[in-house]
Amino acid sequence: RDGLAEAPGDAFVVAAGHGVPELDREEAAALRSSAETPCTAFKGATGYCGAATSLVEFVLAVAALRARVIPPVVGLAVPSDGIGLRLIHGEPASLPADGRLRARCFSRSWVGERAAITASC
Repeated sequence: RDGLAEAPGDAFVVAAGHGVPELDREEAAALRSSAETPCTAFKGATGYCGAATSLVEFVLAVAALRARVIPPVVGLAVPSDGIGLRLIHGEPASLPADGRLRARCFSRSWVGERAAITASC
């Protein structure tokens, strides 16, 4: 639960974003404390990678921090009404050109695993 609290200085949040309406609504409700922080998800681009999903999404978050962009949620044309998150969709969002940046990645598996990890570059 501590991983869900908005942390000052977060450049963006990576949601698990399974693309399953019920799961995505639950996740959005949990992430509402981070509603002002830009949010993306990678599964639209990568698919579900089984046990490697958390690692793949962490590596992509680090790559995004290094490139100073927030990738959009692939396949998301229009966010659902009332989702309450600042989802990046359509085009990537730019990040500041200098200074340390931080992203928090949230993971949720089909077998009950829940995790949060922070990347910083």
